[in-house]
Amino acid sequence: MAYTILYVWEDLDAPESEQKFGDHFSEAANLTQAFTETEKYIRGSLGRQKHKFDEGRVVIHKMWDATEYAKLKGRFGKHQKVDDVVRPVVGHHVAADVHRIEADILIDRVNRELIKHGQPLPVAGISQNQHDAAVNVIQALNQGKRTIVAELCARFGKTIWSGVLITETRAPLTIVASYVLTSFASFRKDLSGFEQFRNLVIVDTADTGYQDIITDALSMGKQVVALLSMCTGTNRQKKIDYLFAQNCSRLILVDEADFGVHKSNQSQPLIRARGTNDAVVLMTGTNGDKAASAWNVDHYLSVTYPELILEKKSESVPVNRLERFQVDPDRHTLVVDVEFYQMNLSGILNIARASDPEAFMDNGVFLPSWSKFAANPIKAKGFLTRMLQAVFEGKHGTDELNVDLQTGRRSKEGQKVAMMFLPGSMTNDNLIEAADIASQALQGFVVVPISGAADVTNATAESTAKDAISRAQRAGQHVLMLSAGMAQRSFSIPEITELYLAYDAGDNGATIQKMSRALTPDRAGKVGRVISLSFDPNRDDKFDAMLIETAQNYQANKGINNLKQALADVLRTVDVFRCGTDGASKIQPDDYLAAALARNSVDRIVGKVAQVQTLSAEVIRAINQSNAEVFRAAMVEAAQRGKTRESIPRTRAAPQSQIDATAAELARAREVIVTIAQNLDIIRYQGGTSLDEAFAIVDTKPQSVRDGIGADFGLDYELIKALVQTGIINRDLLDLKFSV
Repeated sequence: MAYTILYVWEDLDAPESEQKFGDHFSEAANLTQAFTETEKYIRGSLGRQKHKFDEGRVVIHKMWDATEYAKLKGRFGKHQKVDDVVRPVVGHHVAADVHRIEADILIDRVNRELIKHGQPLPVAGISQNQHDAAVNVIQALNQGKRTIVAELCARFGKTIWSGVLITETRAPLTIVASYVLTSFASFRKDLSGFEQFRNLVIVDTADTGYQDIITDALSMGKQVVALLSMCTGTNRQKKIDYLFAQNCSRLILVDEADFGVHKSNQSQPLIRARGTNDAVVLMTGTNGDKAASAWNVDHYLSVTYPELILEKKSESVPVNRLERFQVDPDRHTLVVDVEFYQMNLSGILNIARASDPEAFMDNGVFLPSWSKFAANPIKAKGFLTRMLQAVFEGKHGTDELNVDLQTGRRSKEGQKVAMMFLPGSMTNDNLIEAADIASQALQGFVVVPISGAADVTNATAESTAKDAISRAQRAGQHVLMLSAGMAQRSFSIPEITELYLAYDAGDNGATIQKMSRALTPDRAGKVGRVISLSFDPNRDDKFDAMLIETAQNYQANKGINNLKQALADVLRTVDVFRCGTDGASKIQPDDYLAAALARNSVDRIVGKVAQVQTLSAEVIRAINQSNAEVFRAAMVEAAQRGKTRESIPRTRAAPQSQIDATAAELARAREVIVTIAQNLDIIRYQGGTSLDEAFAIVDTKPQSVRDGIGADFGLDYELIKALVQTGIINRDLLDLKFSV
């Protein structure tokens, strides 16, 4: 056999985004061997700089089998330079094999050239999670659902998954709308790179002549994918008017739906334009409730990162129910394993206070917190210095903070690349101060502040970090990146294996985004370690929401009877450790659940997922007024108007927009629901083995007892019962509390 292979690789030390595009003729026995030979060829071409390849500073972005293309062009064989035939299509040629262009753009252009000339492309295999999520949405569409939230975790592969939806639904026109324009390059690259997407016509509405391309493609019966920027501009409405005037059904994919495009100025033009039968999928990695805030959602899909781990460790046989895509049982190898650690800072804090008794004092009261550190890092210099030395260098006799002891890492693993997220309230100047302190404390580290004060932007953060990692590697040093919020999205540094959460509390979605920075794959067997640095681990709930939501999804997908059992199954697969003087110990499921209940994590999750946005303004106001009679009347009226669904699924409910209920009213309703969850023991105390039995027992008691219960809650007892029994409050979570 013989193959012509095209390739593109990048030297990460290059000052700009320069790609090396070339070809290699291989007489290997099969394509896999041809790709392996090409890798060796690229490494050999580096001459004295082969060490860059071995150190990961040379990245091969893609290799193509271009054998049929080379034959068609009469360039099949050794030294035939088929890459020079393709080079004009790539453009941005500098000299020899160098092109100054982003890798994703180059890949898309080569993909389209090969498609144009009939070169077979690789077949896209998908993971079981991608398959199941696609089936979930397709079934919902077949049932008449038209507005769907797809909250898909980091590393899920939502661009390929989008292509699965497009091809399986056979949508004549798909509109990919986004406020984050960098995502369009990924769509163009991935949706032109596989055989199943060969017939898709991908058009950027920012390009001149896009209307003619779309009109011609639709007239020929081809599937069109139109990329639409939702950034405010003079031509945005014209583009929307044109796209929605086409006489065909539409699939609308809103990418990064919780970022920018969730705001009224961006969402309302789409909401006004969509037709009755147009399907909308709001895709997001986190904060699905924010993504859905402007839309009337009727279906909700959630996939968390631990679910990818569950699939990876599962021994189940792949199930295929799609027409054009098969589950690839090896896809799970791309999923980075993750370990969660809870570190208790009290020991090092006591050491720091021995020399600085005023540390973390507030009006004579000792109240340590990360927010206090963020407000004045110089005042807490002694603490930060000792804490960093304890964690990264094993100093000060606090073995419970020695991260290498806790994780089992050995020096032979080479360069350590860690990232630490500090409180979002921290100013740029204070972040720079903290970075200076860290540089003084850690002699073997390069400390990189990811901060606007260091002339870094979200657009340049990734390249800044990669440059620092390369310089540190050459000098034999480790890297610690510090951020107060920048670079928690679209920041993919494969070298990061340790991610530190150094803040008191925060939005669950933002926390998950930060965790994901340690989950970019770069090699088989990589483990991403997420370490929560806490002054009080008993109140540290950073992992709780994600794990409990995973259990909810797992329960629904596997048909498990109760959430407690589902959570136990999840925690047997996903590793959560408590750091101690003798090393880390895995937290057992029952212990974890008891701790989560003790720190009220379940109560907060109950409030977060409560279906208040499914309710009319009248119902919301009845809840806030604690008026059960008005609540029931409003619920009946809303049901008659069709504003609420007839039944509420046991999985996390879909929020719906209510323009006549203010944000403050919705927030207050959630507070009422959290209050009910927090005080559930008052109901349980009355007896019974379930909530329904407990309410039935209370109903047999004198009115004075019910009035007393209501007084303890600060709410009408009948309203409490109605909110629970109508399913507005998630029953799985309440039953979980009741069972412990």
